[in-house]
Amino acid sequence: MIEKSNIGIKLDIMARDTETKEILSEVLFQFISQGNYVKVIAVDPITNTEIIMVGDRRSGKPTLERIAIQKLRYVIEKNLKNKTNNTESSKN
Repeated sequence: MIEKSNIGIKLDIMARDTETKEILSEVLFQFISQGNYVKVIAVDPITNTEIIMVGDRRSGKPTLERIAIQKLRYVIEKNLKNKTNNTESSKN
């Protein structure tokens, strides 16, 4: 369960996704408790990519972090593919 701090925000650095054994060099998390749900903001400061998701407050912090990392990794990969496709199409 996510505990609510005085301002409702907590920050963690250095996240690891145990499923794929890959490490993002740094991920910044922000957790904002709002009633029965938690708004999670995850940022990769290297690529400046940010995702926002909402999860069940009862899910627990490790679960919310894992899901946020999966989504962040997906968005980064998608952005890289789009950038690659745009570069290739502009060469033609």
